[in-house]
Amino acid sequence: MEHSAQIQQPINASKFRKKKESIYFILVLLVSLVVWASALWGLYYGMVALTAKPSADDANLCYGKPLEGDSVFIIPDTYKQSYLDDGESCIDPLTLDPKQREVALKEYREEFEKGQEGEVGLSVAFFILFGFLLFGFLMHLYILAFVRMTAVRVGPDQFASVWESAQRLAARLGMKKVPDIFILNGEGMLNAFATKLISRKIIVLFSDLAEALSEPEHQLQLDAVLAHELGHHALGHTKLYLWLLYPGEFIPFISLSWSREREYSADRVMQALIENPEAYERGLIKLAAGKMFGNLANIDRYVDQIKQERGFMVKWAEYFSSHPFLPKRIRELRRYKEFLNIKKGIG
Repeated sequence: MEHSAQIQQPINASKFRKKKESIYFILVLLVSLVVWASALWGLYYGMVALTAKPSADDANLCYGKPLEGDSVFIIPDTYKQSYLDDGESCIDPLTLDPKQREVALKEYREEFEKGQEGEVGLSVAFFILFGFLLFGFLMHLYILAFVRMTAVRVGPDQFASVWESAQRLAARLGMKKVPDIFILNGEGMLNAFATKLISRKIIVLFSDLAEALSEPEHQLQLDAVLAHELGHHALGHTKLYLWLLYPGEFIPFISLSWSREREYSADRVMQALIENPEAYERGLIKLAAGKMFGNLANIDRYVDQIKQERGFMVKWAEYFSSHPFLPKRIRELRRYKEFLNIKKGIG
């Protein structure tokens, strides 16, 4: 039977942040800054070019003649002083010699094409600035609205054991307000996630995972899942400003690597809160094998699969995954525990 550790020392989550997480954060930040700068430049260039674009409608009004081929066109600003009187905006090209007509028309067409480029620049800029970001954020709000009105909210009189564990773990992390916890039908999925609605922190537990960890004698396994998700909040992984880094998603290798490192960091916070390796390792293997087989599985043999199941496609699948493979998460926790023990011994 698992016993809950009653150590009450507060934990500074930032101490458990992996260095690689900070490195990938900087890379994602740089990519996002480049994309935002490009979008803002496109917005500026587009507005300037569009403003300078000659208007065919204006040309149609010149001398009351329609715009037909090169018969009537707007003289560019650079030639107005040379060929036009003050106040005039267009000229009959028949009054110009052939060379002057060719030069003036070329300038007109260049300004017109520049204006067309400006329209493209504006479209791309608005798509980046408001399309992806706004659509993604609205979808996020929609999903959370569905969760809040469909899932069961945990409280002192609703799944009290889960609520009490969250209160205790959040207190050790120095959280002034415990995130709202919801249990949602996962339709067979064993998962949980931490997120944020503006300033409101939220944790969602899928019902199948909560059920797999619900045995009273295995309470620490459920606590481990809560500790991991609380770790995400404590480490700032759900802060609102991170939406500004959304353009960094354009380079999956960097953004997904950053995501995997955040999972490792949250695991370290979980490890610090749940000082029982059997509990958090068993909780992790249940994510892979489910309730019954997760209780029976040999954790050491599961970790050995890292060496046994190798190859190009395995590595490729990992590169495009937002989470590390579960056996690697267990191995990383064991290695970090050994590192801390060695560090304590030296100290």
